[in-house]
Amino acid sequence: MVFFGLGNPGTEYHDSKHNLGFQAIDQFVITHRKEILESRFLPMLYHYWSCKDRFGNAYLLIKPLTYMNNSGEAYRRAQKQFGYADGESVIIYDDVALPLGAVRIRARGSDGGHKGIRSILGVAGSQEIARIRIGIGPKPNEMDLSDYVLRPLRASERSVIAETIDVVTDAMERLTYERVEIVMNQINRLSKEKYGSL
Repeated sequence: MVFFGLGNPGTEYHDSKHNLGFQAIDQFVITHRKEILESRFLPMLYHYWSCKDRFGNAYLLIKPLTYMNNSGEAYRRAQKQFGYADGESVIIYDDVALPLGAVRIRARGSDGGHKGIRSILGVAGSQEIARIRIGIGPKPNEMDLSDYVLRPLRASERSVIAETIDVVTDAMERLTYERVEIVMNQINRLSKEKYGSL
């Protein structure tokens, strides 16, 4: 299993809504540090962690360093290096189409207008890639989308996102040993109960 958290490198983007994929990977690294076998930073490409859980299941954590809109380049290079199939990948990213804090898992699908996902699907040649979507919406009508997703999280949003990242990292852990459909059904049901129809 390969977890690919999307975001932009650089301190200026660290606290932005567009970097929630990075935040999920960072939090997972902290809470599962004993499972890390190797960590390598490949400049301008990606930072990866090779891991093995207590059950012996191997998995990878990857943060692309190619900037969001070129995530596909890092995905292609990592796939070449590690030899994983599209069906073994889980992409984690922000989604303005979902309300702030909502989490939805999909086993496959289109890019939904997300440029990072579009870049990955463009090089993968397949939509059979699972993804964990983290809600950051709704965007104010008067605000440009780019300005909104790159704006730092406000104090009121941080508490919501902190809880959300916990949900995401729990889902990630389960995905190392459970089928996507099982985790997806439970997480999506909980989000629907909390946020209504998504």
